[in-house]
Amino acid sequence: MHEEACEYTIKFNREIHAIGPQAAFGTKRKSRLNPLVAIIEHENDAAKQICILLASFFPKFLSRERFYASSTGNRHPVNHKTQSFYLFSALKLRMFKIGFVKLGNIATSTAIDLALDEIAERTDIEFKIVSFGPKMTKKEGEASAELKAWGPQLVVISSPNAATAGPTTAREIFKGIPTIVISDGPAKKEARDALAAEGFGYIILPVDPLIGAKREFLDPAEMALFNSDALKVLAACGGIRLVQEELDRAMTALAAGEAKLPTILATPEKCAERMNFQNPYARAKAIGALYMAQTVATIDAAACFRLKELEQIALAAAAGHEVMRAAGRLADESRELEKANDSVSRKPHARTGEIMKKTKLLEKPEKI
Repeated sequence: MHEEACEYTIKFNREIHAIGPQAAFGTKRKSRLNPLVAIIEHENDAAKQICILLASFFPKFLSRERFYASSTGNRHPVNHKTQSFYLFSALKLRMFKIGFVKLGNIATSTAIDLALDEIAERTDIEFKIVSFGPKMTKKEGEASAELKAWGPQLVVISSPNAATAGPTTAREIFKGIPTIVISDGPAKKEARDALAAEGFGYIILPVDPLIGAKREFLDPAEMALFNSDALKVLAACGGIRLVQEELDRAMTALAAGEAKLPTILATPEKCAERMNFQNPYARAKAIGALYMAQTVATIDAAACFRLKELEQIALAAAAGHEVMRAAGRLADESRELEKANDSVSRKPHARTGEIMKKTKLLEKPEKI
């Protein structure tokens, strides 16, 4: 494929020299665009690949209607007003396929896929999510096998406590496919080493805390409030960015033929480092919020597994959720300090998947 693409690049360059770049890439409808249209209509997949690549750099070199008609085999004019980069997806490019298995829920699960394409404009990636809501038994683990038929190049399994039956069963199913485990545990080094020894990548997030899952305290409203506070802390203080950057890095490596999967225990310091705080007080507040979130898991674990009396359970679970709420406020304060300095670190994705960066609100993002 690479040699063919190079061949058609040379062919394209010759055609452009023959008619002149002004005519080829002009914006008027009467520009002479025949070489590209001819290649798309009559040549093979390699030709189409290189044409689309060139189109991404010169989005106006083909009229939208003509490109769409040529690429889809439609010989009739098509009145298609979508921006040009959306038209390229009609050609079924060789996009990276990442699959997600969501068993149970941690706060990170709600944003893990969206964080890879926050504007829904990436042209280099496809998603498929198999989710079982709050369930994470062995039955759900076995049912996750349906994702294999899609042929993912990378699988991400997110769940609470990855050592339980559902996530363990899912990992067995996806052995042989690059797989990353994202969970709030196990935090013990021996258990993490066992995951790595089996060929799995992992990102363990003790800062994504256990909810106070007891009927004596938790209802749907309380559940949603807790998760919103937890997600705020993870987003503002670096947990979400750490996961996003590591998944992007893993996809880039796999696309290049290298299986480099993360093996990270995400401490508060490691998470906060990813946010590139300019104000040291903002960074300190972020680290403090993450440590508070980590403490929530200890408080809620007592309510869920050790305490027996109604009063003890309700008070412990409520205390854990109050700490989570306070952590959310501290995370807000951290971000507000950075806003006041106009120094908020932003790292959006380019359409082609590269990570970009900007700090000043009124500046354009640049590729890293």
